[in-house]
Amino acid sequence: MSTSARTRRKAGDATRLRLMRVAERLFAQRGVDAVSLNEIVQAAKVNGAAIHYHFRTRERLIEAIIRERQPVWGERRLAMVRELEARDNVTAREVVRALVEPIAALKQHLWGDDYINFLGDVASHRRYAVILHTVGDHYTPPYLKQLARVTPHVPDRIRVARFAYVHEFLYHALAATDRRVAMWLETIGESSAAWTTDDFVDLLTGALTAPVHEP
Repeated sequence: MSTSARTRRKAGDATRLRLMRVAERLFAQRGVDAVSLNEIVQAAKVNGAAIHYHFRTRERLIEAIIRERQPVWGERRLAMVRELEARDNVTAREVVRALVEPIAALKQHLWGDDYINFLGDVASHRRYAVILHTVGDHYTPPYLKQLARVTPHVPDRIRVARFAYVHEFLYHALAATDRRVAMWLETIGESSAAWTTDDFVDLLTGALTAPVHEP
């Protein structure tokens, strides 16, 4: 590759990344449906044709943002599940922690809040949720296998449904800032102590392991 070709490629990669960063921030603030591709181009201060050249569609832009950050949480989650697989005994709380901790840890990054808010919006979107589920499909079967180990009293169909609800709830719960929760607590006269990862693990462990009452 010639020097000029390498320079063009480097510039193109920088433009692509800038568009993703700006889109992530705007999508997090306003939602994926409320931001036009033209607004993203203007905010990124790039050539008007750049977003179509690099992504073609809104779906491909959303997928690119998810995939670019996904190794940070996806690989950690899969590693935790593999560690559980290697053990003879595991607890329900440990299995749930493998679901919660990798996502909660994203808040440690400067971009974490934006990314979590973005994921929360995508997770509940009728059209785009499938993108998020497809990207994470490789860890779902081994995770459900570990969940089955600690919830033998829960029928398969109910376990999978509970996992689906909990999985989506997790993104929304973590996207809710401490201040938003604190404001509600203050209206009913309760303290507004910030929740920790352990609090989320306790909550979701209860949801996934609750008794089943069937007619």
